[in-house]
Order: sequence, then C-alpha cells, then structure tokens
Amino acid sequence: MSDDLDRLLALDRRALSERMAQGHPVEARAVIGHVYHGISLGLPRWVERCTWKTFCKVFHQDRHGPRGWNVATHQASDGLDWEPRVRGGELVTYGHFAIRPADPPLPARYGPPGLLLDYSVFAGPLDPMGLLRDPLVALRPDDPSLLLGVSVLALGSGVHTPTWFALLRAEPVHHVAEPLRPARGVEAAAAV
Repeated sequence: MSDDLDRLLALDRRALSERMAQGHPVEARAVIGHVYHGISLGLPRWVERCTWKTFCKVFHQDRHGPRGWNVATHQASDGLDWEPRVRGGELVTYGHFAIRPADPPLPARYGPPGLLLDYSVFAGPLDPMGLLRDPLVALRPDDPSLLLGVSVLALGSGVHTPTWFALLRAEPVHHVAEPLRPARGVEAAAAV
C-alpha cells in the first residue's frame, strides 16, 4: 500500500472532507479501462463488520457510454483483500453507474468540478441505489492512481452519507459486466 493510502485510512470524516475539498479534478479518460481496489474509509469497525471494507470499482466505455460497476470482494478479517466474489461462475457485481462530469458543479466541499459516478442511470424506479452520486477527486494533480470519493444522496442539494472511500488503481479491465437494467437517459438523472 502507498503511504498516501495509509494516511487516508487513519483520517476521520472531518479530515476526509478537508482532503476532498483540496482534491484535484480527474477526467473519465484517465480511469476508463481500469479496475480500482476500493476501501471504505471513516466508518466505525462495527459498521464495516456488518457491511464491507473492500470492494472493486470498474471503469469501462462501451455502447452504454462511459460507465462502471462495483464488484463484491471477500472480506478479510485480518487486513485488506480484493479477491472477487463469484456466484454461479460469474463475478458478483452491483451498483452500475454512469461516469459523467459533475455538471452542474457540486458544492465545494465535494472537491473541484470533476468526475461524478451517477447510479440513477442504471437503477430501477424503486431502487435506492438510484439516489447515489459519488464525486471523485485525485489526491495529486494529474495522477489518477489514488482517488478519494464520497457517496452523496441526490436529495435537494445533496445529503452526505457517512460513506467515504479510496480507490487505488489496480489492473486493466478484464471482465465486462452488463448492467442489470437498460440505461435511462443521463438527462433524466437528477444532479446532486
């Protein structure tokens, strides 16, 4: 793990918010074609035990446009592990999202105008994932190898959730998951 990632793991939510606001824009072309290892940040350990600490985010471009999805991973009790979970011979994927610019720009507390993961595009009408938006920033200028993100609920001007995460660039995309539902127009997606 990088020293920057080690420092992020030690931060509380207030410090993570400060790092987000000081972040640097990241463009879709810088992340497309890559799998990132994800780590939940700032959550109490008991919450992590009930949910997850690690996951993967995949960034891809195809007929659906720039998009991505999450891959469930096995949870290690003694550290970080990104071994993907498999069911019926297929990777367990969830939370498909469109990759788009944060337009209109999000409030400054979510970093500079940049990249937004919009879950509404592939969510069903009653799927609560459709309310999620994840702004992303790079921690160093022009370096998309380590990203910081936060999940925001698209309610009014946005309701910050306690879910912060770091994304560490891992490997090229080697498996493409089709979305569970057809894409709804990005123009129909409510901005945060």
